[in-house]
Amino acid sequence: MQDVLEIRDLHVRFRKGRRRLHVVRGVSLSVGRGRTLVILGESGSGKSVLLKSILRLLDESATEYDGSILFKNRNLLSLPETEMEQLRGRSVSMIFQNALTALDPVYQIGKQIEEVLRRHRADENGTAARRQKVIRMFRDVGIPSPERRIRSYPHERAVIAMSLAGGPDLLLADEPTTALDVTIQSQILHLFKSICEQYGTSLIFVTHDIGVAAAIADEIAVMYAGQVVEYGSAEEVLYNPKHPYTRGLIDATPGRHRRRLTPIPGEPPTPDAFPSGCAFAPRCAQATERCACETPAAQRFGDSRLVSCFHPLTASESDVYAPQRKITAN
Repeated sequence: MQDVLEIRDLHVRFRKGRRRLHVVRGVSLSVGRGRTLVILGESGSGKSVLLKSILRLLDESATEYDGSILFKNRNLLSLPETEMEQLRGRSVSMIFQNALTALDPVYQIGKQIEEVLRRHRADENGTAARRQKVIRMFRDVGIPSPERRIRSYPHERAVIAMSLAGGPDLLLADEPTTALDVTIQSQILHLFKSICEQYGTSLIFVTHDIGVAAAIADEIAVMYAGQVVEYGSAEEVLYNPKHPYTRGLIDATPGRHRRRLTPIPGEPPTPDAFPSGCAFAPRCAQATERCACETPAAQRFGDSRLVSCFHPLTASESDVYAPQRKITAN
C-alpha cells in the first residue's frame, strides 16, 4: 500500500536561550492511503508536537528540525512557507484540541467554511457554488437541516466539515473527542471512520484514551518521552503488547474483565529531564542496569511490528483484556 505520509528519524528541539529541549526524538512513522494511525500516550509524550510538526505549525524562530516528513514524496521540512500555506487546509487539514476555538463565534458557520473553499478550491467558483458545496459537506458529516445550519454559529461537527472542505488527502486530529460524553464521542468516531472510507482520506489521530484507540485505529504508535516505543497493527499492540509501557497503559484502563486498575508508578519525565538510557526505566518493573545506561533500538517482530525494549514481553506476560470497541462506518 502506498504511504501518503512517511516520517523518517524526526527530531524536534525547542530553543530556550542557550538550552535545547529535545521534544521529539528519532520518530519514524508512516500512514497508508485510507488508513487510520493512532498515536497513543500520556500527556507530555510529544504527540501534539509531532502532529503540529507535520504542518510546521510550531514557532519556527524557536524550533529546530532534523529528519524528514515526506508527504507524497515531498519533504515538508524543506518547502518554502508559501508552498506550506497552499498545502495547509487543502492537501493536509488539522482538527485541534478544543476544536470549537477554530471557529469565530460571531460569524455564521457557512461563511467561515466558504472561506476555506475560496482559498483552496478554485473549482468552486462563485458564492452559490461554494454555498452548495458547504451544504453537501454538512450532510456528509451528519449535520441535520444543513440549509438552516449554515446560517447558525459554531458547532462541533462544523469544525470537521471545515477540515474536509479542501478535499484533503490527510487529516490530522489532535484529541478531538476529549471531554465529550460517551454517546457524542462514539458518534464522532463513527464519523471519522466513515470519512476515511468514503473519501479515501488518511487519518492520524492523537489520543491518550485506549478505548478510543481500540475503536478507530488500523495501526497504533505508542509514544513515551518523545519516542515511539511500540508500533504495529491495533490488534497486535492492544491484545499482545510487547513494551512494558503499553502494557501499563492497558492495565490502567477500565475493562470488563478487570477487577482493579493498576496505575503506572511515577510520572512521565519532562523534556528538560529525560533520563539517560531507556526513558521508561525509572517506572518499569522489568528494568535492569542495562536499561538505565543504554537506549534500546527498535526490534522487529514479524513484518511491521517494532518494539524499543531490551526486555520485550513474552506471550504470557502480554495476555491482557484491552477495550473492544472497534468502530465501523456502518
